[in-house]
Amino acid sequence: MEFILFALLFTVGTCLISIIIAGKSWNDEAKIWFKSLNHPDKALMVNFMDKFGIIMYLLFGVVLYFLVIQKELVPIIVMIIIILIMGLSPFFLYKTKNLKLFFTSNLIIFILLPMLIYFLLRANIILAIVVIVYKLWVIYEMSYWYRLIKLNRK
Repeated sequence: MEFILFALLFTVGTCLISIIIAGKSWNDEAKIWFKSLNHPDKALMVNFMDKFGIIMYLLFGVVLYFLVIQKELVPIIVMIIIILIMGLSPFFLYKTKNLKLFFTSNLIIFILLPMLIYFLLRANIILAIVVIVYKLWVIYEMSYWYRLIKLNRK
């Protein structure tokens, strides 16, 4: 895989936009609100969520870079949508305090991931495995958010 500056700048730019959007919402008020919820599994989700997000941006940056180099439009668009949802969903969660909205955003990612996996299985098995592992995380995360919604019904 050869280095292409445009692909790198495009990838970094896309990820930075998403990170900035998510970061705008993660303030002290949001942290206090989120920690005040009744959590079904505090140890994993509450303590690991930020760290996992950083790891996912790095990994998805690599995937997007690879896709831009491959110049296949559909998987590039799918990856961009996933990355942007990763930034918009926490923004909407902390601004609206609507747990169902966050759950729905994960559902959209869950639906888009098989398309991405299909392309990557044909193009790069290692990146496909990374996305499959992320899909497993999304399954756990959706289960977590569903239980969180049930525990915090008003």
